[in-house]
Amino acid sequence: MIVAVSAALCSCGEEEIVPKSSFGQIDAMQDGEILLDQEAPDDTDDATEGGAGSVISSGKPMKTAKQLDVDELPNELNAMAAMCDAINLTSVELRKTYGEADDNFVWHSVHMFVVNNMGRKYGFKKVADNADAEPRTISNLIFAMFGKLREIPPLTDVSPNGNDGRAHILISNGMKYRFTMEDRGKSTPAIRRVTEYSDGSVEMEVALVDSDTGEETVSFIYTMRVNTRDTTTSAMFGYEITGARAADGITSDKLAGTPYLAVARRIYGRKGADKNDPASAVIEEVLKFVSFDENVPGLAYLNNAIDEDIIAYADDPPVGELYHEIMSYPLTTDDYVQVAVTLQSYPAYAKDPDIRCYGFDKKKKRPLEDADLKALCGLTKDQVEDRIRNLIELGEDGGQIQDIKYKGFLVRRNGSVDVFCTIDTAGGEGEPYSRLMAYNSVSALTRYVFEDDVIPADEADKIEPVLLHGRKD
Repeated sequence: MIVAVSAALCSCGEEEIVPKSSFGQIDAMQDGEILLDQEAPDDTDDATEGGAGSVISSGKPMKTAKQLDVDELPNELNAMAAMCDAINLTSVELRKTYGEADDNFVWHSVHMFVVNNMGRKYGFKKVADNADAEPRTISNLIFAMFGKLREIPPLTDVSPNGNDGRAHILISNGMKYRFTMEDRGKSTPAIRRVTEYSDGSVEMEVALVDSDTGEETVSFIYTMRVNTRDTTTSAMFGYEITGARAADGITSDKLAGTPYLAVARRIYGRKGADKNDPASAVIEEVLKFVSFDENVPGLAYLNNAIDEDIIAYADDPPVGELYHEIMSYPLTTDDYVQVAVTLQSYPAYAKDPDIRCYGFDKKKKRPLEDADLKALCGLTKDQVEDRIRNLIELGEDGGQIQDIKYKGFLVRRNGSVDVFCTIDTAGGEGEPYSRLMAYNSVSALTRYVFEDDVIPADEADKIEPVLLHGRKD
């Protein structure tokens, strides 16, 4: 039976009834344990002046900043980093940003903290496939993770656990919170930096990364203040998290539902193939567009196109060819998410790789189309073909252009557009060959495209796991 305990919270001399938790009203607190009028440190309008370590904002006293060694943080800050990690996991799973107004987000974050911090000082106890926690511990945890909360949210919105229908969190017969255990998968937290200010506030950047590859999923900067609810030396948590913001544009894009590129297939040599077997030379680099919002318009269209063009080629290479190379070149700019893919089967006599291009317009929230070329570079694909025909140099032995085929385009970081075409020619002695070329909209010049310069190395996205493609040597 749940017992409701009457309690009063003193604030400014007035009596205030403590809101109910899942166990009724939480235990009475003492004066000074919570300062309801204290706001989080302002981390958005401060301007740095007077050199490193000094922060001055209009009308506010100066506060100094000190960077801490992330490998030697005190225990109380390591505990906060574990909370940030739990919130990161929740943001990815629920595809939402940090916020105390979302009850499900709050409880999901608490759940992630409990199951990933077993065997530590908090007293969490494993019971079969569950973890039990004392109500008071969870109360302290909630108010430390969500420092602006005024009351513990109800459990009614917590999602069921997978396909078995069990609730993630429930109240056990022993009057404890019971959390179902979960495997966090191949992820690990990475503390990027910690800044401590002279007023006691802290900023901590914590990323969620793949423990095998190091690929970053999300990264947030968390703001914290000294614990306002329990100011005693025995406080369970020394700080309260009061806010979070994306640490980089990639995280912002992901949480906004903007698609991004992730490795779908990465093969360098067929498994078990002898080094003399042509199959050992097979390369398959395939990226897919993924999003925190599965309903992004055009997402399925782009991935279906990759399945039809690239995956099908990899799974069913041309008859008689000994091995194939599929190499992907990702390029994300402020406005576009793009990838070019070269395809080649060997032996290939007098033939450059073929190419495919896929892109997503972040602002228009749709896939890039061939029809966009005119607006982006001032030319239609037919006009680009004519321009290439006029500019191309066929070499000393001459030759005759038999066919020019438009293949796609990429918007470079400087705003110029590379338009790709294959040019089929007959050599001076009648031997046909095929070249892959690119026309740049700003330089108005063409270039032969080789596997190491589809996108310049310093311009391409740094994808994890690392793509080796033409730069593998």
